[in-house]
Amino acid sequence: MELQKIDIRECEYRSGTAGGSMVSFEVIMDPYPDRRTRTVKVLLPRDYDGVKRFPVLYMHDGQMTFPGEPGQKWEIERALAKLSWEGLSLIVVGVYTSPHRGSELCPDCTPTENHFFLKGEDPTGDLYARFIVETLKPAVDANFMTLQGPENTGIGGASMGGMISHYIALKYPEVFGRALIFSPAFSFIDWDEVLERVKKADLEKARNNRYYIMSGGDTVERNLHTLCSSVRCYESLIDLGVDERNVVLFTDSRLRHHEVSWGEVFPDAVRFLFH
Repeated sequence: MELQKIDIRECEYRSGTAGGSMVSFEVIMDPYPDRRTRTVKVLLPRDYDGVKRFPVLYMHDGQMTFPGEPGQKWEIERALAKLSWEGLSLIVVGVYTSPHRGSELCPDCTPTENHFFLKGEDPTGDLYARFIVETLKPAVDANFMTLQGPENTGIGGASMGGMISHYIALKYPEVFGRALIFSPAFSFIDWDEVLERVKKADLEKARNNRYYIMSGGDTVERNLHTLCSSVRCYESLIDLGVDERNVVLFTDSRLRHHEVSWGEVFPDAVRFLFH
């Protein structure tokens, strides 16, 4: 697939955020036949100088991750500013979602009866994963000072974003060696099918990667069975031979199924994944 050319000089650029500078651009989601486009925002660390290279974390639901959009946010730019003072700087790529979120962030497995986000569409998580791996990541690597290798490349999100992050990390362990899996919504699809699909990947490489899994305890978390999903994610990784030292399962009944709660846990997750 031909690399999409992104002229950074023509992109929307904003400096002065707490975390650093922000670059925004549109990209065609090549694997999708309808050639849909997606907004992508790249948060560059404060010490980004065009010479030093940085690890990269790809985040789903970018509109809920960065400032500048309506609604509650993870506020990760403030967390990243603090982490940079600790000596940990990274590039965060926020992939905005669309009215197709329910299908895009759902692995191509049989949906359960309560998967109300599909809205009549079939799951297209495999196409979405290919977009990240085949289109977006090469474009980001070509235009920004990124560190290469799975040990420097992460994927993350919450709820359905947590579900697809677990799936992508195991489907492409040679690409994503770090996975941030918050409040995974695996109650939406057949778990046995998920396991069968990821077992087709090169799981030998997954065993050296790191995974941070979390679940809260409010009513939404209970209704989505995120604790059960989180434990399943943890157990699936251990069963695949991942060293227990490379997996964190964090639960706190006080945390909500909400961007503010996910933002509170984000710094510790990043420290574990990238230190």
